[in-house]
Amino acid sequence: MGFKKCASAVFAAIALALAAAFGLFPFFEHKINRDYVAAKAALSAADAGCLDLAEKISSGVKFKPFLSKANAHIALQKLHNDGEAAACAFIKSRGKNFDFEEYAARRLICDISSEPAFAAGLLKIKYEGQINSFKNPYLKAVLFYIMSLKAKPQDAPDYAKKAFGILKAQPKTEDLTLTCVEISKLALEAERPKDFFESLKHCPRAPHYYDALFQSLKHKSFRDYIWKHNRYDWSFYSLETRAEMLSNKRKPPLEIGKKLRYALVNSDFNGRTQNYALFNLPLLADIAFICQKEDLFDAYKNICNSAETLKSMQGSKFGYLKNAAIFFTAANDIDLALKLAGLADNKHQKLRILNSIALQMPAEKACVEKFFEALNSAR
Repeated sequence: MGFKKCASAVFAAIALALAAAFGLFPFFEHKINRDYVAAKAALSAADAGCLDLAEKISSGVKFKPFLSKANAHIALQKLHNDGEAAACAFIKSRGKNFDFEEYAARRLICDISSEPAFAAGLLKIKYEGQINSFKNPYLKAVLFYIMSLKAKPQDAPDYAKKAFGILKAQPKTEDLTLTCVEISKLALEAERPKDFFESLKHCPRAPHYYDALFQSLKHKSFRDYIWKHNRYDWSFYSLETRAEMLSNKRKPPLEIGKKLRYALVNSDFNGRTQNYALFNLPLLADIAFICQKEDLFDAYKNICNSAETLKSMQGSKFGYLKNAAIFFTAANDIDLALKLAGLADNKHQKLRILNSIALQMPAEKACVEKFFEALNSAR
């Protein structure tokens, strides 16, 4: 009997560790699930520079292994604020609950990013060996892409190719989504449309993918690239058409929602609801926000949040609330996102929606504080 109990405990521990490592933790046990989401809030608080808040959130997490990545980001902030000794002391205090690769890789990203242009020829000698020593493929992909941004023009394509080769080989998980989106943001800032679309080509088709994709509407050069290189799925091809539709005052919102066809490839849409045009409006509101069309954003937001819309989405209520919360978080409306999460039928569903919000929550003190308050109400 003792052996069976021991074996069960070992199996449970392994399952939890694997689930946490691959971002696939199943929402079965509520208290541990809350810890899983709280750890993401602690990471966002650390990135926002709010160390007191990050440590406050962390102190309430009972399942400490979930904090490994958040602890790495807290240590990075301590390094930035107080120096090496303070960071080392914090790392030592965390024991085994610390992601050393996350910490080392993020430090390396800062080092590479700060290299002057005249040092481009030395990057290979200085950093490539360190990058290859990492085991985490997602961190390696980001590091190789950072190398492509800082390398000589003739070397940049090779580093980008290494990054995308890593992405292509990974399973469709939350970690892959986050990495593809992170690289797409870097490519957008560097005005590299080819890299932008290549990174998202490997991204799972989740709401975070669609928000990242439509960020390209900010730049005409990215829209032009699509017309010249029609090698992707419908989402890429019709970007400029979406922007034009937003400018068409005669086109009712639901007609534009029908054109998006987003819900048809979203697993949280229940066919019994039928009205996928209405289900798509939160994405349309996000696109209006990206295109800086404030009047349209407010109009679509009011429709998305209306009692009539919420009633008509009952057949796909959880999917609608989750996806709408993600898109309004992306549009910097954390208040509405958290309000939608609060409309879930139970705390289990609310926690799942909060988990989705946490993936791209702005690293701002006000956002993290509001999120943490909402998380506490889901106990």
